[in-house]
Amino acid sequence: MRLNYKAGILVLTMFMATAAMATVHTVTVQNFFYSPSSLTINAGDTVRFQWVSGSHPTVSTSGDWVTPVFFPMNSGSPLATLVFPNPGTYNYLCDVHGGSGMVGSITVTGPPACSIASAPTGQAHTNLSNRVQLNWSPQSGAVACQVQGKSLPTGPQPSVNILAAPLNTSNVPYAVAGAGTSWTWRVRCACSITPLQVSPYTVYGDTFSIPLARESQLERSELIFPNPAQDQVQVSFETESSTTANLNIFDIAGQRMESRLVAVTEGANLVSIDVSKYQNGVYFLQIDQHEPLTFNVIR
Repeated sequence: MRLNYKAGILVLTMFMATAAMATVHTVTVQNFFYSPSSLTINAGDTVRFQWVSGSHPTVSTSGDWVTPVFFPMNSGSPLATLVFPNPGTYNYLCDVHGGSGMVGSITVTGPPACSIASAPTGQAHTNLSNRVQLNWSPQSGAVACQVQGKSLPTGPQPSVNILAAPLNTSNVPYAVAGAGTSWTWRVRCACSITPLQVSPYTVYGDTFSIPLARESQLERSELIFPNPAQDQVQVSFETESSTTANLNIFDIAGQRMESRLVAVTEGANLVSIDVSKYQNGVYFLQIDQHEPLTFNVIR
């Protein structure tokens, strides 16, 4: 989880994609009807009951309402606003004129609206060959998540933002976290940024350890060029004998861009990597468990 590489701890600020704003629907209340009396909306939308004339105490009449609804709807109480986060059919009537046909219904469609009332669930990790995979279950409708690590017993607390699907997992390369270190982590997710709606963090309840770096036959003579690069980079290194090596490239957020197993021979080796599809930015190239090499793509 340590995102320092050679340049110190990099803590990313929380930046989340904007969710579509919920729609506000208006139902007018007047002698002796609701308009419209039948309304279909999306989960998360708002319904505003606007008094126009008469006195029409409005009550819910079906079990779909989370809590029974009552509002006077008269000149002294001309406005009532309700948010409908869950699908269902919500029936209501005027408590005085319902028998005369002053009734209404609201049909809510779509998946349950995103809720920030509680933290994500299912927090767990899996140690893989060269990374730790973190997994959790975000709330339905989340648009982004943020993972925050904490080095044990005390140490840095970097954050990584998950801004695109899948929003339920993140990988921590061993070389990024640091061989022989131990970490705990937590995660929170966001429903939107306008307005900002972020769930609580999970607790620091899951911990993992990074294995000690294995011995490698690669010499510390790696060189990456050109740097900065436009379409291609080459990494040069030497080995004491013929073997294979794992080559991985990560972006600045720690997300793996590319992974390959390369055959190397005794002596000098040169490997070319096509970066023509990479966006401008900073990247890290790692060979086996060696410290990552930094290169830039600039066009």
